[in-house]
Amino acid sequence: MKNTMFNLFEITEQSFWKRLTLLYSLVFGLMLTYPTTIFWDDWLVYDFKDRQSFIASDWMSGFAPWRAHFESLLLEIGPGAFRFVSFVSIFVSAIALNRTLMFLNYLNKSEIKIITCLFLFLPLFSVRVAMCLTNYSVSTALFFLASFILITKSSRAWMIVSTILFILSFGTSSLLVFSALPLLIKLFTLRKSQRASISSGVIGVALLAISVPSYWIINRKFNPSKIDALNTYYTPTALGTLKALALGIVLTLSLYILYKINRSIYSRNLKMLSFGFFALWCGSAPYMTLGHIPTLYDWIILSVPNAGDWNGRHQLLMPLGFSFILLAVFNWISNGQPKKSATAAVLISIFLSFSYSYEFYLDSLKQNETIAMIESSKVLSGSSHVMVEDLTEQLNARGRKFRDYEWEAILNHASNSQRNIKALPLARISCSDFPADFVLRISSSQGRLHALFTRHFGIEIEKDTTTQCKN
Repeated sequence: MKNTMFNLFEITEQSFWKRLTLLYSLVFGLMLTYPTTIFWDDWLVYDFKDRQSFIASDWMSGFAPWRAHFESLLLEIGPGAFRFVSFVSIFVSAIALNRTLMFLNYLNKSEIKIITCLFLFLPLFSVRVAMCLTNYSVSTALFFLASFILITKSSRAWMIVSTILFILSFGTSSLLVFSALPLLIKLFTLRKSQRASISSGVIGVALLAISVPSYWIINRKFNPSKIDALNTYYTPTALGTLKALALGIVLTLSLYILYKINRSIYSRNLKMLSFGFFALWCGSAPYMTLGHIPTLYDWIILSVPNAGDWNGRHQLLMPLGFSFILLAVFNWISNGQPKKSATAAVLISIFLSFSYSYEFYLDSLKQNETIAMIESSKVLSGSSHVMVEDLTEQLNARGRKFRDYEWEAILNHASNSQRNIKALPLARISCSDFPADFVLRISSSQGRLHALFTRHFGIEIEKDTTTQCKN
């Protein structure tokens, strides 16, 4: 495997893409094997019977209107359509990035292949399986396609196309800040352009520079979310903003110190490292200002197996920065021969990324088996308030815990009734606050390895009425 990965950076372009497509499919293809599973907030956001009610729902307010129309089409197909689109979108982003780097011709072909592999396989944004995060993947693909057109094309028509794609991508707000990268790269390439193409390039830069603040202002003013929690989620905090600025200062000082140590030897690597630091800051600062990934611990825990919950969504734009940082480091430690170090990094990334895919696959098996057991047992008959004691949390992906609204949706889905069953994870709570009919205890007789081959955990359910609230 290691020799295969090493050769991956040396083979022809055609062979590279064939092998990369195969590897990507093997690592992330598991997300396509559970087309009916619903995760996390998807139970709330997509709980609608028809397209129009979904499009007009409060959940779609505050987001770009084209998101609701596009996702309503996917909703008619099912959850698997969302995951397929996300699966394809991330790969399209990698292709656009690769083509852009080939055009810029700053890195050699082996380095570009290393960047492409790291971008695809670094264990980041592992939570892409959620339907509500498909918008992130699609926006990223549109953004990298727009960047490719802006940087590599010269006609005014292409500049307009690029601007349209950028605006469509801004449905994910963090890309507004991330757009500083293609804008600055385009300005840099204009210095070496012929006079005939400079004017159209300036138009492209101007259109992008105008569209960023315009989109933010117009969307916030005329399309606010009708859900207070979402408005709060997208409102910057003073402490978060200070932490984002502090990160930028720390990265800048680090570069300055390295430059002072030896500017001649480290010149090329410093440029790569500088771009990597800037890309990482542009990709993380929007989330930090909102109060997410606030500490070093949060940065680390998001990439640890069986941990991180759904917070990996804040890693969406980190792969590009980390890819360049790692390449610069590998060049330093190997005197310009980064292939062996890059091979090790890609192999580790593949292992971790596959383990996350494996976790969500098993999570889907657990959820589907639990629903089937509850449905066949008729245990919910006549119930209105149920507490859930989940003894199988070790089977959940990324160390996540099921929220109360997830259990409510699962129980109502399994009961096949029109009753609105209320549910809470087991907790000490008074009967006046939650008049529980009983505790539904969920356990399993088998572990992950057994389920991997049999697709069954041996889910068992038990109705415990000892905590029943008396009328």
